[in-house]
Amino acid sequence: AFYADANQPVAFLERLEAMARATGPTLAIEVAEGGNDARHLGFRLTLEGEEQGLLAYARLLERAPHFVEIREVFYQSIISDAPRLAGKPSARLGIALRARTR
Repeated sequence: AFYADANQPVAFLERLEAMARATGPTLAIEVAEGGNDARHLGFRLTLEGEEQGLLAYARLLERAPHFVEIREVFYQSIISDAPRLAGKPSARLGIALRARTR
């Protein structure tokens, strides 16, 4: 479980999605152009939600049982159109990462 499977990264992506469900933010995952090589898979994560949920996600990612290299992080406060976030402080967290493969 320490390495993502380069041929079937589904388990790794499902773990990222499960962490988002557990902490509350919405999550979008994209393959990072130029982030892949023979030993790494690159992804860009974009999370949106309440600040506490974003921080909780970042803590879980840090403790995840995978060899992950964080390449870039951005954080911004936003005004969300999502009905579930109306009137609540909302933010966006972007993380570019590379997962080590076998």
